[in-house]
Amino acid sequence: MTSHKSPEQEPLHAKARSRDKYAERQTVQDAMVPWEVEFDSYAPPDFTDPVVFKFDRSKKAGGWADPEDFYEEDEFKERLTFHPPLCFDPESDRPRNPKGRTGLQGRGLLGKWGPNQAADPIVLRLNPVSKEPEVVLIERADSGEWG
Repeated sequence: MTSHKSPEQEPLHAKARSRDKYAERQTVQDAMVPWEVEFDSYAPPDFTDPVVFKFDRSKKAGGWADPEDFYEEDEFKERLTFHPPLCFDPESDRPRNPKGRTGLQGRGLLGKWGPNQAADPIVLRLNPVSKEPEVVLIERADSGEWG
């Protein structure tokens, strides 16, 4: 059986800081993740994947991504979040990641400015022959992880 660490034991934002398949990131040590910690040399590269711009909903019908200029959208000002209120970078005036520094600015492959919520459904059934419980799993195309 796999042992799981409590949220207090996990390194802050470790998953977001380790992904480097699409962009180089500035290294951010665990102690430097919180925005409240002074980090004068923090100057991460700015990267938003071109696919995010391709699906900008202000330019493409059925698009799933926020516009590059998010301030023009009234919806952004009213966006509900499960995280604390949005905080903004004082230099770029863009929303910061609510969990702290990731070593990258911009949205990467994320469509939304600020928090990006996601859900993986859980599908269970009893096998009609064996009567054993079964679960459907998916392997995520973007990360190779099981959802």
